[in-house]
Amino acid sequence: MGRSEELNTIGFEHITGQEIAVSHLRSLLNKDSCAGAYLFTGQEGIGKKISAISFAKALVCHKASPDPCNECVSCKKISSALFFHPDITLYHDVYNPVGIPRFISLKKMGYEGDESLKGEDVYLEACKLLKKKELLLNPVSSEKGVETVDFFYLNPAKLFVEKDGKTYISSSLIESSLEPLIRENSSAHVLAKWLYTFTKGFYKQSFKVGEQEGEDGRENVRGIIKDIYLKPSEGKKKVFIIDDAHKITEVAADAFLKTLEEPPKDSVIILITSKPEMLLQTIRSRCKKIKFQPIGKKSICEFIRKTKNLGYEDSLLVASFSQGSLGRALEMNLDEVLEKRQEIINLTSQDSLKNTSRFFHFARVFSGEGKEDRRHKINSTQEFIELMLSWVRDLILVKRDGDREMVINFDKIDELKKISNKYSFEKLETIFSIFSGASRLLSRNVDVRIMIESCLVEMKEVVSC
Repeated sequence: MGRSEELNTIGFEHITGQEIAVSHLRSLLNKDSCAGAYLFTGQEGIGKKISAISFAKALVCHKASPDPCNECVSCKKISSALFFHPDITLYHDVYNPVGIPRFISLKKMGYEGDESLKGEDVYLEACKLLKKKELLLNPVSSEKGVETVDFFYLNPAKLFVEKDGKTYISSSLIESSLEPLIRENSSAHVLAKWLYTFTKGFYKQSFKVGEQEGEDGRENVRGIIKDIYLKPSEGKKKVFIIDDAHKITEVAADAFLKTLEEPPKDSVIILITSKPEMLLQTIRSRCKKIKFQPIGKKSICEFIRKTKNLGYEDSLLVASFSQGSLGRALEMNLDEVLEKRQEIINLTSQDSLKNTSRFFHFARVFSGEGKEDRRHKINSTQEFIELMLSWVRDLILVKRDGDREMVINFDKIDELKKISNKYSFEKLETIFSIFSGASRLLSRNVDVRIMIESCLVEMKEVVSC
């Protein structure tokens, strides 16, 4: 089995770098001592959701075992992350991407084996057209390699209709979106039709979360409250998984409290979050906590070398920049990251902020100008801020003659040494604090450009002192 295929396979044995959490989950299954509600915590992209689905798969398996048997009727319905099972409900944000190994998409377009390499150019052109037609919200990576995992941000406006605060897949809306492609580009039509068909199960329980204006969060939680008291369809348990649980509105959370406190004995609720501090304390206290750790750099490097067809040093750079997140490493476009990092090096190595045109250049670049929607602007800005924090952190580490193994930008040691001599520890720590605060503000409804300009003004004042 290829590593990108393994990525999409459900089972504890396919989870990378989470031995302690997986061992704990297996122990609970072995002892048949599962609680009614769990809170899976840890940074983004480290395997929390796949672990939750694997745990759920074991709970509904027809054979009593700490691991799913992968042979019973129930297990066979959960062969990948894009599954549909009557006793497992996965709620997640409709704006989340769907990761699909490229060779699967190529196969569906009629390209297999040696034909895959030839078909890759056709596939990438089809993806560009889907982006142009706004069926995709993001460009697919232009990196070559059939083992590449492509992340598709499908446009919810082309997928869903809303009614009574809930979100539904609209077949008629999908058909009207696809019809123009039949005449324009048959390959793009085949790809888009397959993407929508393939992801229907994934989106079946999608929802918009955290929208204070409406009642989406509350209505979806009410749906769980109602469904949780129904009997399982096939096995002994029902499992409800809520990804990005921190996005649920306070109204929704309040409605959910009683259910979390006393869930039916045949039901298990799993909340997944990278920001547990944003959940109500009353919710956190009602759940058994399972902590997931950042994945080791070596494990990510080995995985990336095989799935992204990169050389050792580039894979190590990706692993280093990902800071323990395999998901981030898989989504990362290294060339774009290195380009953004160079902007940060220019910002910290030159007296750039005194120059008005350079000041506004950095403000434009940092605030994601040119991105088509707020979500992508925020993602771009978040990546810049994280790169800025890692660079300043490395400047501090190198200035202190710290452990070189801890340096994220290990390929820029000489520049780090040179630039760190221009700053005192106090200035570097203040700059780090400025951008740490900005990172926290991004989760709120702030004007990204104004926030970045404010950070740069503060940085300019610190540097000028």
